[in-house]
Amino acid sequence: MYSVIIPSIGRLAFLNELLNSIFIQSLKPKEVLLLLEDNLHCREISKKLHKAEKCKIVYCKNLNLAQMRNYGASLANSDFLLYSDDDDIWNIDKAKYVIESLKNSQVVTHDFTKFGSNTQKQRYLLGRFKKKVSLSSLIQGTNIYGGGSSICVRKNILSSIPFNKDLNYCEDYEWWTRLLIADVKIEYIPKPLVKYRTHNKNMTSRIFITSNFKLMVILKLFQKGVILLIGSSVFFIKTLISLAINILFLNFKK
Repeated sequence: MYSVIIPSIGRLAFLNELLNSIFIQSLKPKEVLLLLEDNLHCREISKKLHKAEKCKIVYCKNLNLAQMRNYGASLANSDFLLYSDDDDIWNIDKAKYVIESLKNSQVVTHDFTKFGSNTQKQRYLLGRFKKKVSLSSLIQGTNIYGGGSSICVRKNILSSIPFNKDLNYCEDYEWWTRLLIADVKIEYIPKPLVKYRTHNKNMTSRIFITSNFKLMVILKLFQKGVILLIGSSVFFIKTLISLAINILFLNFKK
C-alpha cells in the first residue's frame, strides 16, 4: 500500500520508538526502508532495532539528508511514499488518513504536536479545516509542515521534483516551495498525526543556521523569479515586434 522512508544517523532509542509506532499502524505499510549512514555505529545499532527483520536496511556512504530521501524514493516499491525523521512518533491512524487523502492529491501534509524538551499542544498551523495548501503558507516559517515526518507524496512527483541534493539544511522548506511554485496539488489534514520530538540537536533549534539557509533559499528563488520576469518581458517584446513586422509586410504586399 505505501512505503515508509526513514533517513537516520543511528539514534537507537529514538528509532525503536518510531518503528514501534509505525508497525502498530491501523493501516500497515508495504515496506519500511531504513537508510543508515554506512559506519560502524549504525551497523552495530541495526542489530538492536525492534522489528529489524521487518525493515529493509540500506547503508549509505557520504549522502546528506536530501540525497538519502531521494535514494529511498528510488528504491521504494510503492506509489505512495511516507517519509519520517528518525526521532519522531506516529499517531496510530496517520497512514490511514494520509493514504485516503493521497488517493485524490499528489502530496499530503498534516498538523503535528511536539514533545520532549518543549511539549506543547496542537497549534493548527495551517488552520482547523482540511484544505489545499497555498504558496502564502510559506510565510509562516521553515518548519510549518512539521519537518520530514509530515512529507507524504506520490512517487512520480518525488521523481519529477526531488529534494535539492546541494542543500544540507532547510531542504524540506526549499522542496515545499518548488512544489507550490509548480502548482502541485497539496492537501492539508488538520490532525496531529505525528509527535515531533524537540531536543537540542533539532535542526530548528539551530536558529542561526536555519535562518541563514532560509535566506539563501529565498534569495535564490527571487533571483530565478527576476530572470524569469526579464526573459518573459524580452519574449513579449520580440513577439510584438515580430507581429508588427508581419502586419507591415502584409500591408506592403497589398
